[in-house]
Amino acid sequence: MRWLLLSTVMIGCGGAAEEAPDALFEVTVTNVAEACSSTTELVSALKAVWPLNLDDMWPVDNGAGDSNCPCEDIDGSDCSEEVERKVEQFTYALFQDGEAAVLKIGDEAFASGSLLGCVLDYESPVWLDSLDDGEVQWQVKSVHVIADINGTCEEKFEDGADKYDFLGIEQIEVIGGEHPDYPAGRTAWKIISGKRISG
Repeated sequence: MRWLLLSTVMIGCGGAAEEAPDALFEVTVTNVAEACSSTTELVSALKAVWPLNLDDMWPVDNGAGDSNCPCEDIDGSDCSEEVERKVEQFTYALFQDGEAAVLKIGDEAFASGSLLGCVLDYESPVWLDSLDDGEVQWQVKSVHVIADINGTCEEKFEDGADKYDFLGIEQIEVIGGEHPDYPAGRTAWKIISGKRISG
C-alpha cells in the first residue's frame, strides 16, 4: 500500500529533521511466487544472510510447501490465495543517530527503529489509505533485515548475497478499516532487497 504513501494520513508522530541521509537504498518489496519460492536466488541469498532453516524464516507455517511469503488472517487461517501478489520499488533514505534509525520515503518519515551493527529493526506508525471501497489502516514491521550503510557489513552479504546491501523480510499488518479486501488483523510477509546508491 506504500504506493499511496504520499497521499495518506499518518496516525502518529511527525517526520525527521531535514538533513542528508546516512545512506540511500533502492529496494524492491515483493511477495510474488517467482521470488518467494525456496529455490530462488533471492531466498538463497536471504538464507545466507540469516542462517536459519527456511521454515524458521516465516513467523507462520501456511503449509504452502515450496511457496513462502505467507499470509495469515486474525483467526489463524491461511490467506495466501487471497492476498495480492506484487512487486514494488522504493527509495529508502536511512538517517542514523547513534543506535536510532529513521527510514524516509520522499519527504515522509516512513518508519523508525534501531541499527545495531548490521541489523536494522524498524516499525512504521499506523498509516491510513482512503481507497474506493473503504479505508485501510496498516503498519509495516521488519522481521529480519540486514543493512549495510557504508560498506562495513560486506561480510554479511556473502555466499550468494553479494549483490545486495539491504536484505530481509517485512511484515505488513492491517490494523483496521472497512475495506472488504483488507480485513483487520490480516498479516502478510514479503521479501525486501536492494542496493545502496549513496552513503
